[in-house]
Amino acid sequence: MRRAGSAAPVETANGEYVSGNFFKTFGISAWRGRLFTDADDQEGTPPVAVISFHAWQGKYGSDPSVVGATFEINGHPFTMIGVAPPSFFGAKVADSDMPDFWLPLTTEPLIAGATSDFKNPRLAWLDLIGRVIPARIRKSGGAAPGRLPMAGEPCAGYDLAEKNAWEKQTVHLTPAAGAFP
Repeated sequence: MRRAGSAAPVETANGEYVSGNFFKTFGISAWRGRLFTDADDQEGTPPVAVISFHAWQGKYGSDPSVVGATFEINGHPFTMIGVAPPSFFGAKVADSDMPDFWLPLTTEPLIAGATSDFKNPRLAWLDLIGRVIPARIRKSGGAAPGRLPMAGEPCAGYDLAEKNAWEKQTVHLTPAAGAFP
């Protein structure tokens, strides 16, 4: 990763693919600029990125011109649209896993090229994160860990064993206090 047009050497940075509603799910606002919307996470839209506050401060000296600038990420131009707030570390709170930047999920094929996992239904490479609506917590008497059956239909092309496995899958629900290692 490096700022477009810069003669500086390319730097290794930790990035993470997220959905367009990732930041909204956590209920946070941008420190500078803006965060992703669902419109940013559509195939064919111009590639954008959000930088972490810590990377913005540590690598770019809190330079306000980072927002709106073009960065080369794996040789592809991305517009840096915003800076995440200082208290936001992402979905996993661990120094080694903290992203320097976030990219819309639909940009994975651009970065990965021929090794893209984006449309391979046989791979389990995404984590799901959600929030319970407060009114539903009160209505149910509190939120408790549990399981939900998978929604939807098995993917076309699944053989009988894969279809049977699909029907047995569940989503495990964990309270946020213990959800992220």
